[in-house]
This record gives sequence, structure tokens and C-alpha cells, in this order.
Amino acid sequence: MNLPIPYSKRYDHLDAETLAQYQKVPACGFSFCAYAAGQCVAIVLAEPHHWNRSLWVWELHVAESHRRRGIGRQLVEALTEKARAGGLRTVVNETQNSNVPAIQFYRSLGFHVEGIDLSYYSNHDFPEGEIAIFMKKRVGPLSR
Repeated sequence: MNLPIPYSKRYDHLDAETLAQYQKVPACGFSFCAYAAGQCVAIVLAEPHHWNRSLWVWELHVAESHRRRGIGRQLVEALTEKARAGGLRTVVNETQNSNVPAIQFYRSLGFHVEGIDLSYYSNHDFPEGEIAIFMKKRVGPLSR
């Protein structure tokens, strides 16, 4: 599906609480970077939630100059394998209903829409604004 105007969104402000959380996430062992010529060109930050054996993807970014090369796919596949090896049962991500490329990307990797939240961003989003789409991919048995 081609959009009349390509989707583009920048989130340039990270508050102190979010930065503090993100600084802890790599220590969990489920985050990866991809490098080209010694430069980080892609990153995925993910955090396990052991209470329900899920792995939450907080951020996935590929530098514009390195998109459409399979780097994002390789990062998510590495993340999926690490989750499986770690005894987790599902990988979870959240995106917006307006981010069709992300939805298509995750669907191509075997993720399915498993939920929406009409007020995740603010109570003024629906119906004109963005709606949170939660997608999941099963990687292990549902119960142990």
C-alpha cells in the first residue's frame, strides 16, 4: 500500500526518566547494534519482562542511509533467537496506526496485531490522531 504522503515522524525530545530507563536496558542482554565502518547504523533496545516471559522492544532504528538492506530484519531475528534461548515466549512491540511501513515490516517477520489502545498517547488522539498498535511474535511455548 502506497501512502499519498510518506510517513515521517521525528521524536527529538527524550525526558530524563526515559533516558534513565534506556540506560539500564542494554544491561539486560537483549539489545543489539549494527555497525558499518565503525559507526553504529542501527539499534534495537529490548527489555525482558520475566513475570510473563515477554520481551518488549522499546526502540528499533536504522539510519536512513542503511535502510532497505535487511539490517533491521537481522536485528529483530537476532533478538528473536536470543528471546527463545532465554526461555521467553513472545516478543512485543508497539507502533502507531499511522506507521504503515513499521506494521508491514513487523508482519513480514511473523508479528501479528494483538491489541490496540485508543488512549495510549493521549485522550485526544482518537479518531483523528494516532492509536497504539501492539504486535507480538510467539517464540516459545506459552507455558512452562
